[in-house]
Amino acid sequence: MPARPCLDCGTLSANSRCPTHQRQRGQQRRATSPQAHIESTTTWQRIRTLARRRDNGCTAAHLGDCRGRLEVHHLQAISKGGDPYNLDNITTLCQHHHRTLERTT
Repeated sequence: MPARPCLDCGTLSANSRCPTHQRQRGQQRRATSPQAHIESTTTWQRIRTLARRRDNGCTAAHLGDCRGRLEVHHLQAISKGGDPYNLDNITTLCQHHHRTLERTT
């Protein structure tokens, strides 16, 4: 992939932002996200642990090409009325499948 200038500082990077600005952008999104408050609670930490234990890995592993760390995904988005603490609304995905799913919904 050819290098291109960072959208924020102009430094050449393989992505649209240099690593420093990618990190800052991620921190800003997390701080302003409606999920930021939910994900900082001990209840969320407990539910996330239960979901990971129950699923025992990526629930989309049958599709192949699993890669990246495990993450939890709300089947019905919190912004669309999904219950953030209901285990039936949560599944465990590898980072690759989680990003793929987020792009298509």
